[in-house]
Amino acid sequence: MNGNGRRVLVVDDEALIVRMLHRTLEMGGYDVTSTTDGNEALQHIDEGEFDAVVTDVVMEGVSGVDVYTKAEARGLPVIFMSGNTQEYHGDVSQILRAGRARFLSKPFEREEIYATVDEASRN
Repeated sequence: MNGNGRRVLVVDDEALIVRMLHRTLEMGGYDVTSTTDGNEALQHIDEGEFDAVVTDVVMEGVSGVDVYTKAEARGLPVIFMSGNTQEYHGDVSQILRAGRARFLSKPFEREEIYATVDEASRN
């Protein structure tokens, strides 16, 4: 088990991806909270104690950058994920270039998400 009970918040506006990632991380020993609603994600960040946040970049309403901004203010490491690398301009590109967040390109392997969350939550 990789996770050792570390708490991870998963945010994506696609329910299937949220369910899959939630289950995968739980199988890896993580304590997972997940949502398809960006506003709910912001509330979870305010109210919960997490070791890392995994968020899609482009979502309806609240964006991955909005989630990142709230998480960073709480000192939480963020892992962006997306299936479209053409989306990275402006804020996301600057955040990634500055090394202030990590990135996973969808689709990714189970071991890749485990390694990325482990690295993010230990630093």
